[in-house]
Amino acid sequence: MKTVLIGLGNPILGDDGIGLEIAMRLKEIFPSMKLILSSSLELDLLEEIKDFDICFVIDAVIKEDNEGRVFKFKDDNLSDWRYIFSSHGIDIFSLFSLGRKLGYKIPKLIEIYGISIGKEIYIDNKLSETFQKNLPYLID
Repeated sequence: MKTVLIGLGNPILGDDGIGLEIAMRLKEIFPSMKLILSSSLELDLLEEIKDFDICFVIDAVIKEDNEGRVFKFKDDNLSDWRYIFSSHGIDIFSLFSLGRKLGYKIPKLIEIYGISIGKEIYIDNKLSETFQKNLPYLID
């Protein structure tokens, strides 16, 4: 099965870049999957993901009381999250739906991993020490 991993985040907003960092590390572990890193969900992403069988997404989520926790949204419960706010432009569900309507062969969205970064977004081109230290745990 052809697999694509989408890492989302903004690399200049501190811990918001956690999805990008984890995705890059996972590509080293699973070199056969395609890696897409992005700070926004744009229509050109449809060209990059077409013809893949399955897709995984990693992104930061803002959840004040659960910093560092990994939330896993599986295929069978994704419908509950169709209208969550996305800071990356169009949300992933709408993008995939639009792609199907336009005739693209869109991969099955298997899981979305949301890494809780607390509530504070700050300008910095690196992750906080806490997240740098916990990267091995988060990757596992």
